[in-house]
This record gives sequence, C-alpha cells and structure tokens, in this order.
Amino acid sequence: MSLDPFLTDDHLQRIIPQADTLEYRPMDVGDVEKVKALHVECLPVRYADAHFQGLPRRGAKSLTLVVFQGPLMVACISSQLIDDSCLEAEDDFVSVPWFSSALVLHIQTLCVTATHRRLGVAAKLIEMSLDW
Repeated sequence: MSLDPFLTDDHLQRIIPQADTLEYRPMDVGDVEKVKALHVECLPVRYADAHFQGLPRRGAKSLTLVVFQGPLMVACISSQLIDDSCLEAEDDFVSVPWFSSALVLHIQTLCVTATHRRLGVAAKLIEMSLDW
C-alpha cells in the first residue's frame, strides 16, 4: 500500500486498520444523493441533476462504481466505453493502429474523499473499470 508521507499518525491510525472494510460495488439508484455530495466535495465543477440520475443505469457501455466504508461513501468513478472509430482526429485519445476498431475507456469523473486519498482507492477503481 502506497502512503502519502504527509499523513499524520492519527490519520493513519483511523484509516489503515479499516482499509479492508471498504466495499466496492456498482452504483444503484439509492446512491444518487451521496454521489452528488461527493462530487460537490471533490470537484470544482457542478453537474446538473440529470447527470446524476443517469449514472445508475449500467449498460454495455457505461458504468459507475462506488466505494463505501460503513455508511459513508468515500469514492466513486464514472466511466464509459467509446468505440475509437467514433472519435475525431483532434480528440485526446490514443489511436490503436493494429485494431480496426478498439474500445477506449473514458473516465468521466473520479472522486475520492480527502481522508481516503493516497491509499490505492482510485487505482483500484480504475483497475475495476478496465476489467469491466
């Protein structure tokens, strides 16, 4: 586990013993308000309510994962698979020339509360999204 050298001993004592109690799962409709609150806490931009209402609808091309520690949501990631043939040349995506069509994982948002940063939570969310 990679730790931020600037975390206090008190912070480590509160977080590390409980790190194995984190629950990673797909978002459901009951998580919408907590995801909205996490976005407000972590991101400088504000999204319309319609954005959040659409997140729980998992499909073949979109997924939102959430992380809870007990009743508290501590992280979330929203991602989407995009067919690279739909991308414009000026888009900031890497082209994969040896495939006629490749899927690109587009991470729309990634939020982790300040108390749970530098503990590998975001890395695990990205890995889970890539495995999806």
